[in-house]
Amino acid sequence: MTTVFMIVGGVVEFDFSRPLRILDELVAEGVLDGGELVAQRGHAKYVPTRYHSFDFVDGVTFERTIDEADLIISHGGVSSLISALRKGKKVIAFPRLARYREHLDDHQTEITSMFADQGYMLYATDKESLKQAIERADTFEPKRFVGCNTMMTRIVTDFIENEC
Repeated sequence: MTTVFMIVGGVVEFDFSRPLRILDELVAEGVLDGGELVAQRGHAKYVPTRYHSFDFVDGVTFERTIDEADLIISHGGVSSLISALRKGKKVIAFPRLARYREHLDDHQTEITSMFADQGYMLYATDKESLKQAIERADTFEPKRFVGCNTMMTRIVTDFIENEC
């Protein structure tokens, strides 16, 4: 039995209901068990109907929910991603996209695709790619994340120098 925790973050200015709706659809289609799925919806306007969700909780409860989950689906915020990776969790990044007015730009796409390319996590941007990532998550073995500022600086520097 896999427990899944969806994290949308807490950016007030931008609604990030899209993944919450998609997860509701995937529960209806039998891809996920709504009883094993919980979401932190932050300021999103959409409230899921097929699984449990909450706006915000204190930090201890948030970290405990990450600890108890087998799979984390998260927006592309570095803090949420690093928190899950440091705990050795399987992560599917679902970044906020500018074209849906979920953020000002697509920096989350750049960050999450870089982590996915390095083998730390899976990556999705729409319903079909999220469904595929969820199906792949059982067999996916993420690269062990070693959280040190030197490594992070090197990864980001390499990305900037080679991609921009």
